[in-house]
Amino acid sequence: MSLARRFLLMQLLLVLGITVIVAVVLVDRTSSDVEARARSVTRATTLTLSEDMWIAEQAKTEDPHATLQPLADELVADSDIDWVTIMDTDGTRWTHPWPEYVGKPYSGSIDAAMDGQMSTTTEMGQMGMSARTIAPVRDENGEIVALVATGVLLDNIASDSWAQVPLLIAIAVVLFLAASAVTAGLSRYLSRVTGGRQPEELAEAVAVQDAVLERAAQGLLLVDDGRLVLANPRARELLDTDDDVLSEPRVHTSTLWRMLERRRARGVKLEDLNLPEELVALLLAEENVLERWVVVGEHTLIISTAPASKPSNGTVAVVRDHTELSRLSGQLQSTTLMADALRSQTHEHANRMHTVVSLLELDRPEEALRFASEDLRRSRNLSGDLESAVTDPVLAALLLGKTSSAHERGVRLDVSVHGNPPSLPFTPGETVTVVGNLIDNAVDALVEYRDTAGPEVNSAEAPAAPPTVEVELTEIDDGGRPAALLTVADNGPGISPELQDTVFQRGFSTKPVDNGDPNRGVGLALVRTVVQRHGGTIECHDDGGAVFVVTLPLVPSEESLERTPAPAALDRGPEPNPTRPMEADA
Repeated sequence: MSLARRFLLMQLLLVLGITVIVAVVLVDRTSSDVEARARSVTRATTLTLSEDMWIAEQAKTEDPHATLQPLADELVADSDIDWVTIMDTDGTRWTHPWPEYVGKPYSGSIDAAMDGQMSTTTEMGQMGMSARTIAPVRDENGEIVALVATGVLLDNIASDSWAQVPLLIAIAVVLFLAASAVTAGLSRYLSRVTGGRQPEELAEAVAVQDAVLERAAQGLLLVDDGRLVLANPRARELLDTDDDVLSEPRVHTSTLWRMLERRRARGVKLEDLNLPEELVALLLAEENVLERWVVVGEHTLIISTAPASKPSNGTVAVVRDHTELSRLSGQLQSTTLMADALRSQTHEHANRMHTVVSLLELDRPEEALRFASEDLRRSRNLSGDLESAVTDPVLAALLLGKTSSAHERGVRLDVSVHGNPPSLPFTPGETVTVVGNLIDNAVDALVEYRDTAGPEVNSAEAPAAPPTVEVELTEIDDGGRPAALLTVADNGPGISPELQDTVFQRGFSTKPVDNGDPNRGVGLALVRTVVQRHGGTIECHDDGGAVFVVTLPLVPSEESLERTPAPAALDRGPEPNPTRPMEADA
């Protein structure tokens, strides 16, 4: 049986029980009221008769019955009194509704009346159980000359009470029907909101939901009307919000007011959560979004949103943490770049060995020896300089791999390191994100420019210099504190001034859109986010090509204070040249 049906049945039984109780109480109250009214009538009538001096005078005559019986009969006929008994002081009746009982003793107690008091009791008499009042009758001298008693039969009281039962039943039926109508409406509402499910099904659904929300490895959010109404523990962890963010303290102490206020404004406003504007705009969009990258604090998150199902009009968001994956990806990419560099060097080495063998076959050993020696010197200089100049193994592997991959694409990559190179305050994944994206963008721009220009690159108007990307790393004094300065420049077409402020916006890209990929144009946006998260800045300008300058504050240390800002010469081989950058053969 569904929860709504159970609720309806229990409510109907409850209403029926309450109706029966109310009816019984009303009947009992009515009976009590009638009995109380009867007692009041007997007291008033008895008091009036006891103070009537005519009755006292008739009590002293030889035949009181002859004059008092008509009076008693008249009172019974004209009032609610069922019987009137006037008696001698010894209890002998002078009047009674039934003539056979005239002259016989009064069946009730006369002690209180003989003591001069008026007494009201409920006693059994010849006519049945009755509510009666007895009082003394005094003459002008104050002497008790007679007793008078009046009564109302309880059977007549019950008849008066039962006469009101149909009205009470009608009232009870109306109450039952009204309560049933309200209960039926509540039952229909409950059936609609619960989907006609049984209580066990609802309990199981809630338990499963709690288990999923509490144990889900991904963050789950529900945003409705600009307010965050649900966030599982994983989502609160990724968004760096308090566990009690959805249980705000209420100002009002009234329980009813708190219920109404909670119904009116569930959850907490997104603007009060100190979330990035990009994430807030994404959650408020109320549209399908697939795997949008957003950086929140130290986490790189992947957000997917979709409209919530009815009756909610909000948005459901799935939050995945890409931070750990980025770190592992950075390490993997570093290894891959090193492998690519080795593969490129192996390929070049095989070509050069073929050249050496051909020279030997042509009986030109001197030229073969000179060619092999020069090739060995250049190879040692490139890898040796990077390993000795760059202390970060991830950055060194990244630069070495990018140098080889750029060379394969016909682009020259020059790396210049001045002084003791500072260690960038990045994780391996962040190093790949920042340095790798900047170099890749520069190389892609040069290759696209060269391929688009075609034969024009060899014309007289084309620049004589080959496609070149320059990477420079040095330490500077930034307002009295040490900072790392990373510059990536190319000699390509550059960036027009009107685009220099928009290149860092998410979705901006000079490359062709690949099937509407929503993550196209996220590279520079991620670079700026990572740099700003470490308190740095990134700028771009045009200087015969695109130039990107990254400034990152460094933590002062004794080692950094001993460094000299003057450029230091790198070991280039037999003839060191301080001004010559590390480069790959084009």
